[in-house]
Amino acid sequence: MFALYFAYATYGFVFAFSGIAIQYTLVDHFGFTPAQISYTAGIISSPWMLKPLYGAIIDKFPLLGYRRGYVSLGAFFTGVLYVFMPSVAHDKVSVIACLTAASFYVCVADVATDSLVVQLVKQGQNIQSYCWLCRCLGTLIATALSGVAFEHLGYEFVIRSTSISPFMLSVLIWEYDEPVQTPGHVGAPALRAVWEMRDLMIFIFIMGLVPEVNGVLFFVLKRDIDPVAMSLVDICGALFSAMVAAAYNHMKCKDRTSWTVAIWLNLVCTVLALAILTGAPPLEYACVRAALSGIGGMLYVLPVVILVAKHCPDSAESTTYALVMAWMNACNIFGEFLQSVVVTALHITEQNYKHILGFLACAIVVGIVPLCFKPREIMARECAEGRHI
Repeated sequence: MFALYFAYATYGFVFAFSGIAIQYTLVDHFGFTPAQISYTAGIISSPWMLKPLYGAIIDKFPLLGYRRGYVSLGAFFTGVLYVFMPSVAHDKVSVIACLTAASFYVCVADVATDSLVVQLVKQGQNIQSYCWLCRCLGTLIATALSGVAFEHLGYEFVIRSTSISPFMLSVLIWEYDEPVQTPGHVGAPALRAVWEMRDLMIFIFIMGLVPEVNGVLFFVLKRDIDPVAMSLVDICGALFSAMVAAAYNHMKCKDRTSWTVAIWLNLVCTVLALAILTGAPPLEYACVRAALSGIGGMLYVLPVVILVAKHCPDSAESTTYALVMAWMNACNIFGEFLQSVVVTALHITEQNYKHILGFLACAIVVGIVPLCFKPREIMARECAEGRHI
């Protein structure tokens, strides 16, 4: 089990440890604008929309009868990319290409790991919240170190040292005692399971349209706080995410109440962003905002992943789980692209914040929409079957 927990800690660590160094380098060295940052986030995240394809391949063609082989290969090539990225990425296109490739390899490893966890969940082992706890702890450790490392050791050191944990994972995953996989029918059972969760899919789409405003807010915070302080903001988010993940299995209300709280917390986060823009202390408000965002994110994601795991048919775990997660990623990416279009249309740049107040006000209005729709049908079926999300 340690290998699976380490895998999720690695996935949380990789992007978080390199995140601040990459953000500052994209803006200060390569001259990315707020709109370009939003577009870039969508491009780098795009491999995660193809998770069903990876899942189908993993289910249908386990390497030597094991899915863990895909975890090992994905982690290994992620490490290779981070080692060579500072040497080969010298312009906007090459940087985006390297980050997108790294995102792809992490995604393949993540899909394979998810399928192993789903098998355990179906056997009655409720370990998903602990897996997310490990992911959050990996993020927490990374964010605690990232700002200081970038400030004192520089971009190249941060990027290359990010490769250490993926290389370790490529070896350690073989310690997991995985049963030999028997390939079966993949497409039809997965699609049937997803159709049964169609109201959940609509809810995920609506949540994906809610603006996160993080890309725009970064340029506001960058004026007033340094990279070390920026990492403190990320630490707050990771810490409170980890706390919710650790406590989730012991919470009484895990379905509609959890989602409702998540939606309201997202609204509060947007209001806090508005307060920062209008003169509130940036570091203090950003830390509170990150903490609330971390809590809300976990309260939204954990009920979804637990529900989906319970609905995954045998021999198609990777495909079914990946279909829903890919839909979630696609909805988030679509929301990011939509946000970047609005930012561009309003002519919001690092030097011009004239229309950002209107943008955040619209974000608050859009954030209320998910309260009007929640996946009630699935909740009813879960209750009828005697299960609780």
